[in-house]
Amino acid sequence: MQLKQLLKDISVEKIIGDKDISIKGISSHSAEVKQGYVFVALRGKSRDGHDFVSEVTKKGAVAVVIDKNFKLPLNGITYIYVQDTQEALAKIADNYYGSPTDHMKIIGITGTNGKTTVSYLIDNILKSHGLVTGRIGTIDYCWGGRVIPSSHTTPPPIFLSEIFNKMRTDKVKTVVMEVSSHSLVQKRVDAVQFDSCIFTNIQRDHLDYHSTVSDYISSKRRLIDLLYSSSKQNKFLIINGDDEVLKSFPISNLPCIFYGLNKTNNVYASEIEFNWNSTTFNLNSPWHKGKVEVPLVGNFNLYNVLAAISFAGMDGLNINTVIESLKNIKQVTGRFQVFKKNGITTIVDYAHTPDALEKVIETARKLTNGKLITIFGCGGNRDKGKRPIMGEISSKKSDYTIITSDNPRSEDPLEIIKDIKKGVSGSNWCIEADRAKAIEQGINMLNKGDVLLVAGKGHESYQVLKDTVIPFSDIEIVKRHFISNDSKKDSN
Repeated sequence: MQLKQLLKDISVEKIIGDKDISIKGISSHSAEVKQGYVFVALRGKSRDGHDFVSEVTKKGAVAVVIDKNFKLPLNGITYIYVQDTQEALAKIADNYYGSPTDHMKIIGITGTNGKTTVSYLIDNILKSHGLVTGRIGTIDYCWGGRVIPSSHTTPPPIFLSEIFNKMRTDKVKTVVMEVSSHSLVQKRVDAVQFDSCIFTNIQRDHLDYHSTVSDYISSKRRLIDLLYSSSKQNKFLIINGDDEVLKSFPISNLPCIFYGLNKTNNVYASEIEFNWNSTTFNLNSPWHKGKVEVPLVGNFNLYNVLAAISFAGMDGLNINTVIESLKNIKQVTGRFQVFKKNGITTIVDYAHTPDALEKVIETARKLTNGKLITIFGCGGNRDKGKRPIMGEISSKKSDYTIITSDNPRSEDPLEIIKDIKKGVSGSNWCIEADRAKAIEQGINMLNKGDVLLVAGKGHESYQVLKDTVIPFSDIEIVKRHFISNDSKKDSN
């Protein structure tokens, strides 16, 4: 690819050096730069890519993209000055891979909670209509027979464009993607041509990164701007109309459907009933009115179902096929995943925000005949303010709480637990910093009719301790314990 093709539609302040050069690759990481590459220098919180310009020129970079404040003597390469290197990177990556989202339908899903489940529901609905789909999100990136473990909920721009390009090559027609607040602030998705966007809810999250709730909300709102500026036709929005923050979002002139449990919404559920296996409700929508049953549990999952139905209706899909496909939806890994053996129940859930923890505890409480025990911790190097809030929620709404570690990262696990303790009330709680031991302790406390909720890590198959990532899975620990218990009982 020629440099002028790579810079198509990018606002360039000036170019110093040869403009007529061939490009063999692009990177924003100095370690990945090879002969003939363009290096894009990003300014991060801990590192500044501009400090590595000399290094990448020695490695064979033929051009560097830098911001307007950077000054460096010429040394035989091309310097491309731009206002914002993050913004430029998204478009450069898109150009390099042939603007793949121009040729596929792209559905963006954002919100504090529910993104993953909604993406799975919509992916399943689309497949039931015979469509070739791709999915990008917290658990994995998958299409056809390919499954790539997720490194980010929304990948960095170069990797994201590369994935889109591979999907297009493999004849994918529609991509369902989770869009994180980080990716919106860092402009990773600025070159994505969205067809529709779904907003699930807005609650406190990621304040270690966004600093204030207002900043976090603003980051989410950017997705509406990106949809509005997309070149696609027939664009539309789907919004949780029961969420007070989302109701205040400007929707421009875009067609919009509101969903929720309140009758003021375009799509709403009534006469709701749920058990350990399913939720049944009356669907009220412009496309269908009548009873629907889904093998997902609780009101928080019902919101996810309503979001998926709202999308399907607005997209013109066959509503009877949609409802039939929802009857057969598979359990999303680590999302209210239920394990039942010999009269006891354990739930593994990804809930790691105050709102998510409260909702999953409330749902479990309605289904519990005996006592409800909750195990949770909080991640290190993340929002410290939510720790006592989550401690208060668990201690007040559970019969017993075991405070443990999550992903402590570089923080001392006991210091994180101290923060959680500040919000804990009553005496029905204990501390077990070793998460595996905490889960075992919780299961051993269960009697027939009791329920154990293991919250915070869900699908994750690792634990981050300082600079070490170790294999760790709540799900596997629960499974092993149940199998072990059964084996012991069978041998008696």
